[in-house]
Amino acid sequence: MLVLPPGDPTLRERSVDLAELADRRWVHFARGHGLAEVVDMQCAAAGFSPRVAVRTSQVVAAPLFAAAGLGPALVPDHIVPDSAKELTRPAKPRLVRPVVAFTRRDWTPVTRAFLDTLHEYPWRRKPPRATNLG
Repeated sequence: MLVLPPGDPTLRERSVDLAELADRRWVHFARGHGLAEVVDMQCAAAGFSPRVAVRTSQVVAAPLFAAAGLGPALVPDHIVPDSAKELTRPAKPRLVRPVVAFTRRDWTPVTRAFLDTLHEYPWRRKPPRATNLG
């Protein structure tokens, strides 16, 4: 999900092509953060490398920084706070990332509880035209 700064002209659109944001300074994730790679990969697929306004290692901070006007942020939809929902638009194409878990041993009780929580979470269904991040 894209979180856009207040007053951003792309908020008039139902969804936003990342290429439309190529000239912006972005709220980005710290180098080495798993979502930094996702943002870089998706921006590259749209034909640009994001210019960075600020980096954060905290996922929950990114939508707050975007809502404060620092630049757009590409974040998982489930971490956008209610206070920033009106500033969100789906990216075109929709982006999904499958989650896979594996082990060479039996699951520990803690791991089993975590996997059960993931399984029970009300994830949105993958849109038919979504791009799989692999």
